[in-house]
Amino acid sequence: MTTSTINAACIPRSATSAPRNSRNYIPGAWSNQQLDPVRLQGPTPGPGNAPALFDPTQSGPPAEADDYIAVHEGPRRYQNNSHFVNLALDWDLGFATLNFVGGHQDTRLVQIGDSDVGNSIPNYTAIQTTRTPYNVDTAELRLVSNGNSFWNWSVGAFYSKQTGNVSVNQKSDRFFVNTPITFGLYLPITADIAVPVNDRQLSISASSSFQFTDKLRLEVGARYSELKSVQTASVTATSPGSPGFPAFGIPFIPAFSSTTDAIPPELSKTKNHPLTGGATLTYEFTPDVTAYAAYGRSFRSGTAGVGVPVNLSNDLIKSSSERSDAFEIGLKTAVLDRRITLNLSAFYQKFDGYISRFPGISYDNGALNLFGQPVGPPDGNVDGAFDFNYNGDATVKGIEATIAGRPIDAWDFSVSAAYVRARFDDAVLPCNDFNGDGEPDSEGDAGITGPGNVSYCASNGRLGDVPDFSLTANTEVRFTAGDLEPFVRALFSYRPSVFSERSNFDYQSRELLDLYVGMRGLGAGWEVSLFAKNVLNQRRITNISQGESRTATDGGDYLSGYRIINATNPREFGITTSYRF
Repeated sequence: MTTSTINAACIPRSATSAPRNSRNYIPGAWSNQQLDPVRLQGPTPGPGNAPALFDPTQSGPPAEADDYIAVHEGPRRYQNNSHFVNLALDWDLGFATLNFVGGHQDTRLVQIGDSDVGNSIPNYTAIQTTRTPYNVDTAELRLVSNGNSFWNWSVGAFYSKQTGNVSVNQKSDRFFVNTPITFGLYLPITADIAVPVNDRQLSISASSSFQFTDKLRLEVGARYSELKSVQTASVTATSPGSPGFPAFGIPFIPAFSSTTDAIPPELSKTKNHPLTGGATLTYEFTPDVTAYAAYGRSFRSGTAGVGVPVNLSNDLIKSSSERSDAFEIGLKTAVLDRRITLNLSAFYQKFDGYISRFPGISYDNGALNLFGQPVGPPDGNVDGAFDFNYNGDATVKGIEATIAGRPIDAWDFSVSAAYVRARFDDAVLPCNDFNGDGEPDSEGDAGITGPGNVSYCASNGRLGDVPDFSLTANTEVRFTAGDLEPFVRALFSYRPSVFSERSNFDYQSRELLDLYVGMRGLGAGWEVSLFAKNVLNQRRITNISQGESRTATDGGDYLSGYRIINATNPREFGITTSYRF
């Protein structure tokens, strides 16, 4: 069992929590009034909205989840350019083999998008451009014993270094009141964020396997690492100033340009020396029945967020490190001359400071000075929303079963089912709590509960918006026609409905079926197939924002009338070809 991550611990609003044929529709939006009110918890503000006072301009048309529309007015474009160089060398020394694997990665990712994804301010775009370079060098040297009957071992050393200078340019205008943008009742601010990246990892590792008897085997391994990182971020805010609007009580603000350290010096350097590893004990009762027990310990270093708003408390700027211990027992069986296999496993994983992501959290970064810069303690006004990384203790436990086989040479099948309960343990986490009841919600105007920069809610809830039960199945039937092999293949996945406490939303169940009909050349390395994905044409929401998309002002928010979603793709047809040289 991989102990560093678990399938159940998906990050909210990310493509990772969506099924294989789901697309991330972050730019898209929909009106929550179009939903069945039985399935939606909370208010229904209407099909879109006229966000600005004295202006009937709508943020967009009425829309449902299966309309797949985007209402933002700016562009959205991602460009990724990567270069890889890898080198692998083996030297057989007789008693052992010396392995070397090294690589260099040079990646440039440019993301351009309108951050006002719900079009909460019509006729306005908030363009953000992020340039992320990844320069990563890795090298690993291992000495591995050659096939001893009782004891096999390995020792190794690993090195990696990542550098680059991430830059973000974005609009960070301060709005005084939710009037039409043409009134000019806002302070134009451009924020330029520079984030140098400097991470280094150096580790040594060792492993051993002991074949005590023909039936009993023990494998153990450990890694000691030195993890160093230096994280700094400078935020340069530039504004032409504002002439002021006395009728609205808005004073004159002169032009300014200032640079602030977003990451305090005491948080900029991180150094950890984790010891990770695990052990697996295997016993073969018969050639067809094997049992095992495993333990693993993992570690993830805490990290500061990129572009975190300035003047926030340290816990919101940088997460702490995460540690976990995992235990697993299992049984692997084979019957009918090994044509059918049945695998069962049960596992338990305890997290100390599980790192999760909390999107769209409203924050108050303090009282403003004359230049509109946050310098004081929280003043009770919501200044924006951000996606924060945060720690909370958690426990994951579950069981999994897989039956697979080839009853006849022309037919394969596999069915897997799992029940995984992944929950926080009395964690206190960032949340939106607009009505002040201590529970996550986005009812009414945005506000902060408590004296901090964000609201905090106690939680024993799910780590991600996924149900405890899941099932997947696949099968393929083949035929023989000379040197050709026609085939029919089907993939099916099932997820029951689940209620999300974070989003205050009841996700519908999903039954996704994909079908393939094709032909492959026996021994020729080619394959052609026609496919139909999401044959049942289910259009399901896979992630949804807690409340409607909004832009905060000093006096009343711009409310878009839309909630931002991810959704499964509609039914698709196509053809794929492949050729292996």
